[in-house]
Amino acid sequence: MIMRFIKKVPAGLMVVPLILGCLVNTLFPEALKIGGITTALFSKAGSATALGMLLFCMGTKLQLKEMPVVLKRGGLLLISKFAIGAVLGILVGKFCGPAGFLGLSSLAIICAVTNSNGSIFFALMTEYGDEKDCACMPILAINDGPFLTLVALGCSGLANIPVKALVAAIIPILAGMILGNIDKEFKNFFGAASNALIPFNGFSLGAGISLIDVIKGGPSGVLLAFLTIFVGGIFIVLCDKYIGRRPGYAGWAVATTAGNAVAVPAVIATADVALQPLVAAATVQVAASTVLSAIIVPFIVGWWAKKYGCPQFPLENADKAA
Repeated sequence: MIMRFIKKVPAGLMVVPLILGCLVNTLFPEALKIGGITTALFSKAGSATALGMLLFCMGTKLQLKEMPVVLKRGGLLLISKFAIGAVLGILVGKFCGPAGFLGLSSLAIICAVTNSNGSIFFALMTEYGDEKDCACMPILAINDGPFLTLVALGCSGLANIPVKALVAAIIPILAGMILGNIDKEFKNFFGAASNALIPFNGFSLGAGISLIDVIKGGPSGVLLAFLTIFVGGIFIVLCDKYIGRRPGYAGWAVATTAGNAVAVPAVIATADVALQPLVAAATVQVAASTVLSAIIVPFIVGWWAKKYGCPQFPLENADKAA
């Protein structure tokens, strides 16, 4: 009965555990700090491990000949995500000044719109996409953190590309890909484990989210989430469809705000102290966008994938499945 309900929810294997983790962290945060195996498995401390295992299992299904396609898809998503965030932020800064638009500074907009949640993207691509979609995740890791935000704000000379972090994101998928290409039995064994790992990734990701952040962000935080999901999302989907010639579900999947984007305003302010007065407001607004986009985007991707087609719901059956 429970599994039947989960399957009816768009991306339910990830969304339902994510919401449960979010509720537990909001209402009973100390329950996840009990320590030992429980904390390691169910708190946000387990999210990196769960994601690493997913990347490895997915990597075993990826063939070397598919890499050019992966680079093309991931590169387009990365560039379009950065472009819309940078343009929105720069326009607000130019025409509205430091005060921003309806309480949203260019700092908050660029931090939220240019940084996507890799865990959510990967989980959604596991459910609706194919191995090549999943393999785009390490490419999208480039927008994880302050680098692209600094570039958009004109401070790129003060930043270094986090090469070590990018390598760390690639190693699990690369290890899986090597083993999967050497021996198909690895591909069959580990590839089948991907779905079983998604709920653990979803819950641990949700365990790092608090609904209180939405309240603290206020109306401006909700507005920032709207810009991230719908303004940014629509632009990315259009690029995905008309440049990449893809259905668009992957474009929606990157219309989120990364969890670590919450720390980016403070990091940016260390590079440009003139932005320090904007940090407090930007931080809670970005946090609100992180929470809301993590909850809303999976439902959009689920509906879009069934309506307009994806590897799991081919276009000829899409309308029937919707």
